[in-house]
Order: sequence, then structure tokens, then C-alpha cells
Amino acid sequence: MNSPVTPDPIERELKLGVRDLFADRLDGLLAGLGLEHVERQSERRLGNTYFDTSSGALHALGVAIRLRQVDDTIEMTVKVREPDESGLSQRQEWNIPVTDDALDWSALAALPLTLEVRQLLAPAALGAVFQNVLWRTDWFIRDQGLALTVSLDRGEVTVGSKSSPVSELELEWHAGPLDRLLWLGMQLADQIPAYMAVVSKAERGERLIRAESPVFDPFPTTRLGWINRLSRMLDPLSGPSPQEAIRALDAIGDPVTRRWRPAVERGEIPTGLGRWMIESQQGLS
Repeated sequence: MNSPVTPDPIERELKLGVRDLFADRLDGLLAGLGLEHVERQSERRLGNTYFDTSSGALHALGVAIRLRQVDDTIEMTVKVREPDESGLSQRQEWNIPVTDDALDWSALAALPLTLEVRQLLAPAALGAVFQNVLWRTDWFIRDQGLALTVSLDRGEVTVGSKSSPVSELELEWHAGPLDRLLWLGMQLADQIPAYMAVVSKAERGERLIRAESPVFDPFPTTRLGWINRLSRMLDPLSGPSPQEAIRALDAIGDPVTRRWRPAVERGEIPTGLGRWMIESQQGLS
């Protein structure tokens, strides 16, 4: 086990937003890909509590602190956002076991975080700001040198009486070629209604706290920005908003997106959209 001051490997993951996808269906999809090893785990209930200042200062600095309870085990996690790379979200991460449902302030103080962050790490400054409860099923996969975990998460983030549903497929890299992870993501996106998800659970909670819908974000000025806005308009956090999703598709201006316009107008997620979004991040489309 790493000491508290030694981060776990940088978390790299590809995340797809999905609808009405269940574990048995994903079993069949993975079995059909001819992967070398696929091992399904039992479904688990994850209870997560996120901590921040009342003004969301940690979130603004790209830092998330949470307690996660799985059965009788509680773990404190600190994540620091890194720049995304080729469509993969990246975070530096520390996972620290704790003995009760409270932050370990001495372990937090030992982490090599910036002075700006360290100044916020005090009981008087941080409090529980939102929670999520997820049902997660994991598949451990090895294939052609790649090792990863595929996780299907279903649940919701809650802030008081407000909530936002979570339905995500996460592909988390452990070792091996990253292009193989992207290949697997595109193979799955070819067969299910999916889009490349950019809203983290931390962002979902922060937006609920401040009643900030992505619909009212400033319009992007780049193609990549419009692709990310498209993702947010397809996300339940914005409604979803088919009208604004169409605006994003039109702004991207790629002729291939015309095939998805009717489905998006109906509020549906078209099969193939997720692959195109992944490829667009790679500069392949």
C-alpha cells in the first residue's frame, strides 16, 4: 500500500454516458469482442460524500475530496485534475483507508498539495457538500497487453432535495497501450447508444449546489469546445437539452453529424455518436 504522500498511478479513464444499459447486456457485448480475459465482479453499493468549502473553492482548484463507503470499508480519496489527453480524463489520486466516517486531517496535511489547497484543509473550512449513491458492477479485463477495469455505474448525485441521475460506463486504464483502451471504448460505442461523457460526479454535485445548468455556460469558440458542450447538452444535468445539442452539432459543422440529427431532436442518443466523439478527440474523424 502506498504511503499517504505517495500518489497512486495517475488515473486515466474514458467515460461514456449511456441510457438503459444493464450488466447482463454488457456481459454479452464484452463476450462478443474476443478479449483474452474478462472477469465480472459482483454488484456493489458505493456511498460517496464529497467535501468542499461553502464557495466551492476546492472544485475551482481542480481538487476533489471524498469519503467512499463500500460495505464495511471506508476510504478517503483525494483527486487533483490534470489536463485531459486525447479524450482521456486524467487525475492524480491518493486513496487512504480511514477507520470511521470522517476525514483524516493528518493524512490530508501530509499530501504534497499546493499551498492554496493546503490552506483550505481545516475542519472549519471544509464540510460535506453533496452525496451520491451508486450501484457499480466491474469487469476486470486483460487483452493484448492492456489491463483495465470497465465499470457500469447507475445511481444519482443528491444535494438536499435536488438530484441528477448517473448512468455511466467507465473504462479505467491500469497498464498497457492506451490506444487499445480507446479501441475497446469505440467497439462498445458502436453497439450501444452512448456519448463521450465529460461531466464528472464532482462537477455534477457542484452544479446542483449552485443551480448552474450547463445550458447557460458561455458558448465555446473551438471545435473541441463545441464537442464538449454537445456532451453536456446530452447529459441529464442539462435536461437533457435536444435543442442545444442540435446547436452544438451545427456549430461543429461536420457533415457526418447530420445522420444523428433526427435522433438527437427526439431526445435520443444515437448509436455511433460515442465513437465519433472519441475519434474527434484523437483527430481521426
